[in-house]
Amino acid sequence: GGAVVSCDQCSENWCMSCSKELSKAVVAHSGVNCEEYLANGDPFVQKHKTKIYEEILNLKCPSCKAVFGDFDGCFALTCGTCKAGFCAFCLKACGTDAHAHVRNCSLNPQKGGYFFSKDVFVRTHAKNRRDKILRHLEKIKSENMRLEVFDQIASDLKDLSIQINREEVVNLKA
Repeated sequence: GGAVVSCDQCSENWCMSCSKELSKAVVAHSGVNCEEYLANGDPFVQKHKTKIYEEILNLKCPSCKAVFGDFDGCFALTCGTCKAGFCAFCLKACGTDAHAHVRNCSLNPQKGGYFFSKDVFVRTHAKNRRDKILRHLEKIKSENMRLEVFDQIASDLKDLSIQINREEVVNLKA
């Protein structure tokens, strides 16, 4: 990176060159020069964003890891890629047929049923994803980096009905 200064208040190290260029405080970036940082963004922020998108926001078949995004109302899903059966509530692999599991799944709001609205699907996964994202963000030691990651994914979270506000992220303790 460029010239680095340390703040005696927060103990964070800041890149003066990038901070000046972007007109905002930029955490010192090691491993990339300022030109690379300004072109691609903080590689550590990108790494956390990628992990959140690929491992939390993308819903996947538990058997082959193929991403899926929709279903037809029956929560006993069959993967279009590997034909494995799995539960749309908890994403548990269920052999070739998930109906028996879905009827008794702990996340099923109406035991015995397996047809539910897309709204039930969205709410179920919004809560699960929210919890996983907060746990992931909590592991980021730098509050500034944690906020940068959150700020960059916030609009996508809103689109997915995942409600996390900036204050919650500020209050996380690494």
